[in-house]
Amino acid sequence: MSIYQLAIILLLIAPRCSCRNCSVTEHEINPLLQKLLRIATNFDQDPDPATLIALRLASRHNLPIEKQLLEQLKKTIVDKVTKGEDVPFYLMIRYALAFRSACLNPASITYNQKHVDLVKVVKDKLDLEIRNIETKGQPLTDFYHISSAILVLCFEEKNAPTYIVQDIINRAMRRQAPFITPVDISRPPTIAC
Repeated sequence: MSIYQLAIILLLIAPRCSCRNCSVTEHEINPLLQKLLRIATNFDQDPDPATLIALRLASRHNLPIEKQLLEQLKKTIVDKVTKGEDVPFYLMIRYALAFRSACLNPASITYNQKHVDLVKVVKDKLDLEIRNIETKGQPLTDFYHISSAILVLCFEEKNAPTYIVQDIINRAMRRQAPFITPVDISRPPTIAC
């Protein structure tokens, strides 16, 4: 997700939040929402699932555009996964969260009679990350992606590895850099989310 898209997301949800000494008006949000809607309908490149998440978080909706973007996202990810393309971990997580934000089950995404289970794909990629942590003491990507993958598993009521969750919590509480100490793998294997 680009910094620009993140800024749009934060400003679009701002009317739902209250914060001290700040206010965002509809007048300021409308141009950002219009720009995001233009991004959502530009299919010159693969759509970014973060765009759908941002639109779903917005206080105002354009359901036809959101539906069109949702269909394009389904087409893109189903095509990529069924063709065996290597989709980056962070992108699989974003797709799963985007589909959940649109009230679709990411374990059952279908397009043109092809089916993918994004939850399984995220779980498999998370397992690779965990194996790398266990053998080399650090993830293939980073703890942010691991935390996001665990979030997907929790949303989908799947088991998450307890010791990884606990290690991330411990590191955050100690404000410790992620790779200073290895993960403690002596804890019980999973928790139910």
